[in-house]
Parts: sequence; C-alpha cells; structure tokens
Amino acid sequence: MKAQNHILFGPLFVAHHPYTYGDKKYEEPWKKAVAAGCNRAWQGKPRIQEPVRLKVKFYLNKDYNLTGLLESTVNGIANAIFLPSKYGGHKTEWNYDDRWVYSIEASKEFTEGKCGVEIVIEDY
Repeated sequence: MKAQNHILFGPLFVAHHPYTYGDKKYEEPWKKAVAAGCNRAWQGKPRIQEPVRLKVKFYLNKDYNLTGLLESTVNGIANAIFLPSKYGGHKTEWNYDDRWVYSIEASKEFTEGKCGVEIVIEDY
C-alpha cells in the first residue's frame, strides 16, 4: 500500500456558486472565481509540471452534473497552477496544461450554507 500523498496545494475553499461546463453566462464567473482563489493561494509559486492527484468536493444548494462541474473547475484551477498549454486547442485564458492531473477524486454535497468547492492537490 502506498504511503499518504504529500499535499502540494490546499485545502482551499472557494466560496461561489459552482456551475457546470457549457453555459458561458454562469460558467465564466465560476471559473474566474476558482482561478482567482487559486492564484491568491498559490502566490506565484512555480507552476506544477509533475503528476498530481486532484481532490475536489462541491458544496451545492441544487444538483448539477458532477462531470460538468469538474470540467469548469479544473479550467479555473489550471489557470493558476499549470503552465499555458503548448498543444492544440483554442488559445483562451483557460487553455492550460492540465495533463498533469493523473487522478481525480470528486464528490458533491448538498448544503443550506455556503456554496463552493474545496480543492486539494497532492503529489501522485
């Protein structure tokens, strides 16, 4: 059995209404909130260029598709901790090299309190 992984980032709670991939009206503010929170917490450290395990826990007041939440949230996280992508795809503010995410553990919980996401990144 592998020893416990070393935490590289987090835990960080980003308080904002999570939103899924696909509707720019709501998705963009969510991604920007995640990116801003991660950038503040990362504080200019060198960008990650090694395999990582991403753990995210969403706190929601209504149900959303978990895979859609992951897509938009990873875009926001990647903006802060990974280098810009050198590979294909559209060159946007969300085009970062998230290929370093080797494992994702994601869950959602319903709450009457603050909505948002808790983020932890560990070495892989």
